[in-house]
Amino acid sequence: MIKTKLSIAIAALGTIAATGVSAQENVPGPAVEEVIVTGSRIARDPLSTTGPITIVDSEAISRSGVGTIDELLNQLPSMGTTGINANDNNGGQGLAFVDLRNLGSARTLVLVNGRRFVSSASGVSSAVDMNNIPVDMIDRIEVLTDGASAVYGSDAVAGVINVVMKDSFDGVRINARAGSTSDGGGENGDISFTFGSEGERGSFIANISHSQRDEITYNDRDWAGLTSSMGPNGNIFTNYGTFSIAEDGVTLGDYAGYDIGQHMWLSGAMERTSATASGKFSISDSVELWGEASYTTKTTNQQLAASSSAYVCGQWLRT
Repeated sequence: MIKTKLSIAIAALGTIAATGVSAQENVPGPAVEEVIVTGSRIARDPLSTTGPITIVDSEAISRSGVGTIDELLNQLPSMGTTGINANDNNGGQGLAFVDLRNLGSARTLVLVNGRRFVSSASGVSSAVDMNNIPVDMIDRIEVLTDGASAVYGSDAVAGVINVVMKDSFDGVRINARAGSTSDGGGENGDISFTFGSEGERGSFIANISHSQRDEITYNDRDWAGLTSSMGPNGNIFTNYGTFSIAEDGVTLGDYAGYDIGQHMWLSGAMERTSATASGKFSISDSVELWGEASYTTKTTNQQLAASSSAYVCGQWLRT
């Protein structure tokens, strides 16, 4: 009888102790408002993801004193030089392409106001001649240096360049610029007229610009001498020595190199005239008319030396 009562008392004390421990464990802690979990495999909306963007505003463009966009963008570290060929006489055609990280001009997408701009007639389907965009009409330039092919397509593998144009201007502004090289040749200049008007129901802005650049010849630079072994009358090479052909086409004389640099240009000449206009007008609170127009005409000149030839052993040899 005594053993039974003792067992009941011990069991009761154990139940009370367990109840006390349980009560302590159920004490509420501080409330957690938000839990953020970061992982690399979490699905994200490609249209709302962030990326490295470099912005060049109109004030920076004005301070730079450049005449074309490619001159300004070429100063960015991410911009390659292979796509900017305004000074390439042999095949440049006066075009100015942008090339992010040297992945090719066709892999750099150029947008104007968030829309695709007309491509050049160079044969590169997606390359845009930056000379067709007047500098004085630019509000800012946004350069996305990260691949954006998932959003824009395969021509945005290297990145995207978005040129945001000014949508309003009140008054008239005239800009003029002239420049030359210290060693001679390559004189250039441009003049630009920007005018517009702002009203309660709409605005209008337009720009007319003209630019011109002269050629730089090989003779303008001492380091650019170019001598060919094939002159106008040609040279011949035999086991007995090297000879030149005289004016009569028969007599052989001493070998003499021919300076073809006198007929070569380092940089081609270009003349360009462009006109750009845009405007918007609010018909009502819910209806607005807007329009954009752009026109560019350009003439480029290039010059290379003529192909030399020589008549040797009954055959014409051509370089």
